[in-house]
Amino acid sequence: MTKKVITIVFCVLASGCAATYKQPASGPKAILTVPNYNTFIGYELGQVRLAAKGQDGCGQFARVATDGVGPDTVTVEIAAAQEQFIAVLYKRRVMTGLVSCDVVAAFSPDEGKHYSVVFNGRDACQVGIVENSEKQNPKNVRVRKAFYSEWDGIIKVCDAKEKL
Repeated sequence: MTKKVITIVFCVLASGCAATYKQPASGPKAILTVPNYNTFIGYELGQVRLAAKGQDGCGQFARVATDGVGPDTVTVEIAAAQEQFIAVLYKRRVMTGLVSCDVVAAFSPDEGKHYSVVFNGRDACQVGIVENSEKQNPKNVRVRKAFYSEWDGIIKVCDAKEKL
């Protein structure tokens, strides 16, 4: 019973107060495939969040939602020709406690391209993005540092720390 209560509390805390991501209804788009970490499997828990950069250099993160335990990845449409912020939040229970890996970055997608998020939270705390429109020749995408507020549950994100 205690284990179930701890698991539920952990899931609620990890999800924060982020809204659910809504795909753009119109305009130029790109495709983004992200890891499905919204489900609690064993001792791992994670979440992917997305935000479009506004004119002020900031955005509001929204979590990429999935329906229960499903595929290893989730594919969503994102606005192209507009810088996008991405956060990968990952927690794993180990013998000595809880390991946390939270990575926040920004990138500029091109219209009609397909991108994938590559995450390594076990051996290191790293996130990469590859453009894989051509299956035989995936290309690494340049990502930039982004800054987020830890006080609001990783909701606000900006291209400069002083804007938070």
